[in-house]
Amino acid sequence: QYACFKLPSKADQTPLDSSLAHFSGPAMEVVRACLQPEPTKRVTAEQLMALPFFDGVEDVLPADCR
Repeated sequence: QYACFKLPSKADQTPLDSSLAHFSGPAMEVVRACLQPEPTKRVTAEQLMALPFFDGVEDVLPADCR
């Protein structure tokens, strides 16, 4: 426990699928990839950008941001 901050117990936690039920499948995939607690299993930025959620993003970015 930290000052002014308390982690919820397992019983008090709400599954992501319930909390973020309005997210699309591809958006949920991004969230899960970013929240992977095991660092060796966490995706890189390059892997993240290859997920379906980001398909077509280069088409809308300015040329200097690609």
